[in-house]
Amino acid sequence: MNIKIKTVLSTEEFLVALEKGHLVKIRKAVSNGQPLNSDIPWERSPAWDTKISPLAMAWQWPWDKKQEECLKTLDALIKGGADVNHPDEKGRMPLHSLLWLVDDLPKTALELLVNAGARAQDTSATTQGKSEMDTISICLLMGRIDRLPWILELVPRLPEKCTIPPLLTLAWNDAHMDDHDLMETAGMLYEAGADLYRQDTLGRTAASVNPRVKKAVDNWIAKNEAQAQEELLDSSTPTVKKKTKSTFRL
Repeated sequence: MNIKIKTVLSTEEFLVALEKGHLVKIRKAVSNGQPLNSDIPWERSPAWDTKISPLAMAWQWPWDKKQEECLKTLDALIKGGADVNHPDEKGRMPLHSLLWLVDDLPKTALELLVNAGARAQDTSATTQGKSEMDTISICLLMGRIDRLPWILELVPRLPEKCTIPPLLTLAWNDAHMDDHDLMETAGMLYEAGADLYRQDTLGRTAASVNPRVKKAVDNWIAKNEAQAQEELLDSSTPTVKKKTKSTFRL
């Protein structure tokens, strides 16, 4: 008896597969022609009248158990034409939600999205009606500081492109950092292009709002200048070779 295998899932079936993290089923559907534009309706929430990209639910997959499978599926969806900047039902774009909500997220996942055109400088809402955050804000505010170097490396001069001045965000939220961590974080942002004196829409700057952040940047600059001087001195000082003591005896 020949059983016909369905090669393309219905919209409902595909949404269920995405939500449940049925990775093999998702990849098979994509390879067999599943349409992946942003015209898939969000049928789970009638009150939210929008279209959704399959990538918007990638943060719900079992990244902690099947990281390689998740990466393969992410890559297949991107290559299949899924919109890398289309939000989920709460307004979160794929890059933002993965960066914030996945504990065991590998850097490769962010690389796939950024290389496919994900806009790291744009803001998306964490929840409907709440403040919007860009990727740097997410790293600073949602306990993802360890991912900040990744996103800064993947998007050169990112702090200059973000709508929200990153050092100002840090200035408002530095209370949980000791002086060393604050200096390292502020210095990392400064080196990537963040400006202490860049104003927000109300004319506020990191330097004016929080002298501690300004001091942290100044200390980071001084530390790096001292290190550079030390390296220069070491490279310019000639090495004195010790004479080998002769063991010859008459």
